[in-house]
Amino acid sequence: MNNNEQSSPIYIKSVLLENYGPCINVKYDFRFDENGNPIPLVLIGKNGSGKSIFLSHIVNTLITAKQLIYENCEVEKGKVYKLRSASYISSGSLYSKSKVEFTTNDAIVTEWILRQSKEILVKDHGFSIDDAEWNNIPDDEQTQFITTLTQTSARDLIDNACIQYFPSNRFEEPAWLNSNNLTEPVEYMNLKNIGGISNRSIVSLSTLKESQNWLLDILFDRNILELQTSPLSMPIQSPGKDNEPKTVDFPFLIMLGYKGQASLIYVEILKLLNELFDVPQGTLRFGVGDRRTRQLSIMKGEQAWIPNLFQLSSGEALLLDLFLCIIKDYDLSNSNFSVLSDINGIVLIDEIDLHLHVNLQKDILPRLINLFPKIQFVITTHSPVFLLGMQNTFGTNGFEIIEMPSAESINIESFTEFQDLFTTIRETETYIDSIKTALRESQLPAVFVEGEYDIKYLTKTIELFYKDNGILERFKFFDGDGFGNLDKIWKSMDSKVVDMLSVNVLLLYDCDISKADNTKGKVTRKTIPSSSDNIIKKGIENLFSEVTINKLQEANPQFIDVTEATKKVIRGVEEVVPELKEVNKNEKKNICDWLCSNGDDSDFKCFKIAIDIIIDYLDHVCQGDTPCPQTAPS
Repeated sequence: MNNNEQSSPIYIKSVLLENYGPCINVKYDFRFDENGNPIPLVLIGKNGSGKSIFLSHIVNTLITAKQLIYENCEVEKGKVYKLRSASYISSGSLYSKSKVEFTTNDAIVTEWILRQSKEILVKDHGFSIDDAEWNNIPDDEQTQFITTLTQTSARDLIDNACIQYFPSNRFEEPAWLNSNNLTEPVEYMNLKNIGGISNRSIVSLSTLKESQNWLLDILFDRNILELQTSPLSMPIQSPGKDNEPKTVDFPFLIMLGYKGQASLIYVEILKLLNELFDVPQGTLRFGVGDRRTRQLSIMKGEQAWIPNLFQLSSGEALLLDLFLCIIKDYDLSNSNFSVLSDINGIVLIDEIDLHLHVNLQKDILPRLINLFPKIQFVITTHSPVFLLGMQNTFGTNGFEIIEMPSAESINIESFTEFQDLFTTIRETETYIDSIKTALRESQLPAVFVEGEYDIKYLTKTIELFYKDNGILERFKFFDGDGFGNLDKIWKSMDSKVVDMLSVNVLLLYDCDISKADNTKGKVTRKTIPSSSDNIIKKGIENLFSEVTINKLQEANPQFIDVTEATKKVIRGVEEVVPELKEVNKNEKKNICDWLCSNGDDSDFKCFKIAIDIIIDYLDHVCQGDTPCPQTAPS
């Protein structure tokens, strides 16, 4: 440590991703509060939506900065942390581009990847972009990596701040899995004082052992180097010659406490420790075993509450290590601090809710993040519980949620995985009550389908082919949010619940789910038959005809992914694998919107089979055109 204080922290200013996997057009400008402190950013979205891609470009940029000033960077100079390949270019696009910009001196790192060399793209495809960087790409190149980072800006960024990336594969082995963690003693850190060599790592995996060693160094400095004493002489009586009493001055040392950087750090670590376990400050502290064992423990009073840090639960160990790593990394930088709120830097955490109990996600984790207001946190999560905790701690405007791959800012209520949270409790009394309430309010037979797009397609089909039959007035659609949730509804409908239902319920599965038709009281389960003549084999899109697929491709090439026909040899016999066409999973909403606005009878004729199932069901349970129960439609 030294006294080179950083006057103005460096943060990420913006991230741009074009045509990179699912990230077609991502442009995000990071937010800061009125004091200039960064607003925590939380990325959400389903698997494959680009959350980790967003983080990887930032990590790659940070490592690029470190490569400029250190020889022992995580990645060899001239190479990149993130794989650079044309296979990551979005389907239907000829290039991808990324740009990460910092808040200092226009420090920018840009990456271009072309599907073919620039010369071929221009010559064969007539492709060009009105962009100065595009013009600088050599004709014979497929990639271009550009950075305006200098050694000065790189040192300001790396050496004076906390820079940490916690990937999703981080893991601490529990005590029962690796007994060596319990018996191996803690050691003092072996820091190298060599120019061009760094004692810090940007990427943090399983590092609790390193954190223990650093903490032992802190305790050593505090107790040996920073212990404050004052001499004091006290007169005492002692026997002199001939046993006559004699007064002499006896020297004492009075301990005045601890003073120094290690002492300040230790006090802040204890704040973190007590916050983690949600106990009053001063309840817990660290203890160190004797020199034969030299294990770090957590003490409550004078008793070893946790004899060894590796005996913590995996969630507790991960959280303790994560935030100790932040403090440790800043301590090993060129900046000093007195309190946790002094620490600045950039911390990236992929899947922050890994291994964490609901209480740790909702109550503890947001409070720990709040201890570091000058850290720019960029976090990915699938946990709506964590988001609720963030809102409780930071307020609605104190952090930001963006949904990938659109990178649109949303509020918690718009988080699609809140519906997923709801489905995890669908077998509980609360869910059953909500189902009964919804069905009671509708007073019409309920048809549950797998998703909102199913509802839109089937409603459009009814409007095109059955508009004069009043079918939509005979029942009510419900979004089941996936076949798994339809299964949960089916399983939750025991005899007691079924008997209490006031309306009939149809669970209608897409063709790719193998379910036998069945009935349980007022609940019926059916599956839309698969159309073998149609190209798409999965989901409601199996009802798209080949004519419709061709129409969608012409409207927008990004709608349909195409795998060309290939040949393969199996045991000496050549086989032809036919061309495969699939709906791009990220374009399902756009396809549905386009088709419902522009499609005609020919596009929806195959959907009639699903409507016929619904009509037959209604005729069976409702005796003709009479609604169920005996309530006329409004």
